[in-house]
Amino acid sequence: GSDRGADDDSRHTGDAAQDLAVLEDELRRFDPTLLGRSRVVLGSKVDAALDERRDALRRAAAARDLPYLEASAVTRAGLDALVHRLRQQLAEAPRLDAPPPLDPDGAPAPLPIVAPDDPDDGFGDEDGFGQLDFGAPGAAAPGA
Repeated sequence: GSDRGADDDSRHTGDAAQDLAVLEDELRRFDPTLLGRSRVVLGSKVDAALDERRDALRRAAAARDLPYLEASAVTRAGLDALVHRLRQQLAEAPRLDAPPPLDPDGAPAPLPIVAPDDPDDGFGDEDGFGQLDFGAPGAAAPGA
């Protein structure tokens, strides 16, 4: 389909609360259980963001009772607080019931292959993703 997701600029409304709602809709359509997990709203590029947009995003996060953080990769402002918060949330998160899959030799199983324009990859038909194969460590790359 032509719907490329929340990172596609054509879906951004210019309204921080509406953009957050679009992102939540994307999460809901991908996996509704994600909305029940611990989340953080991050205002990025704060070195260049408009104050009114930052305030609107802060209010949208508060309306959802979600923590709001700001960061800038350019100035590095807020990155330490973001890393601290994410570490805290990971430490508090429930453990998964099953360990990651292993191959017969006990090594982590390779990631799945994603074919170009795979309708089940969640990226739409024009994502441009090629076939990925991470195979076993030390194995020759496909077609090599």
